[in-house]
Amino acid sequence: TNDEYIEQYEVVKKALKKQYGRTVIDTIQQKDSSMRIDPDKTSDAVCNGELLYAAQWDLPGSDVQLLLRGENSKCILSILYISEEAFRQIMEGRENKDTPR
Repeated sequence: TNDEYIEQYEVVKKALKKQYGRTVIDTIQQKDSSMRIDPDKTSDAVCNGELLYAAQWDLPGSDVQLLLRGENSKCILSILYISEEAFRQIMEGRENKDTPR
């Protein structure tokens, strides 16, 4: 069931907290704040893309992000590790792409 995704998110977040300590971001964001989401349907709202669960740890030289989101009525749980160097390269690539030639 979709409820298992939220449970797994919490399990993974707990393990990451044990490994990396306190989060710098730990949030649940609603895509449309004017829409009321029934508390019994939270997991369905996540899988439908209406809610996003996110946590982030800032580590020396890198960031770790844990995300639970939805797309096409499917839940997606992901962990992203990104080094500061990789992030810098991504941002430079975007800047170069946006610069007219």
